[in-house]
Amino acid sequence: MTSKQIFILETAQLMFAKHGIKAVTMDDIICECGISKRTLYMYFPSKHSLVVKVVESLLTKVEQAFKICPLVSPSAIIELQTFFEEIQKYFAKLTTSFLKDSRVYFLEAYQMLISFLDSKLLPYIAQNIARGKSEYLYRQELDITASAELYVWMLKNLLNDSFLQNECNRSDFIKGLNNFFLKGLLNTYGQKMAIGI
Repeated sequence: MTSKQIFILETAQLMFAKHGIKAVTMDDIICECGISKRTLYMYFPSKHSLVVKVVESLLTKVEQAFKICPLVSPSAIIELQTFFEEIQKYFAKLTTSFLKDSRVYFLEAYQMLISFLDSKLLPYIAQNIARGKSEYLYRQELDITASAELYVWMLKNLLNDSFLQNECNRSDFIKGLNNFFLKGLLNTYGQKMAIGI
């Protein structure tokens, strides 16, 4: 991907997050980027393809965090905390209007997000739970699959809920969900370890 494509994607993502996908036209993006119509359509032949690439780009960044967090974290607790910080940063870009418009008008992009949560996030969370249990930081009686599925289900509901019109509320809810979930995983030893973190 060229630097110009990345610039267009990042600009479009910011505009979609702020105004909603439907409200932003290709001409708005051309104007904001200071590029020609030909340049935009050379990289993104339609608004649909641009929206799909914006979501794809965001999910690629989240997936990179999946790969890096386990490698640089000395424990499952720190890994999950680090990952949750990353996911909050990226999911903050999925504003209410962005999610609503993708669900209604750009279903392929929305389905990519949901598929990602099921096919990528779910196994990652399960892997972290298995790690935490092997390190004796997480409760041994936890069902790994059920716990991971519960987290993904709760996150999907937070992303889908239209009652969270205020973006600060959505961010606070995701942060609260992450803290609630992690604390629910910890055993007594893990709780003591988490205090110092």
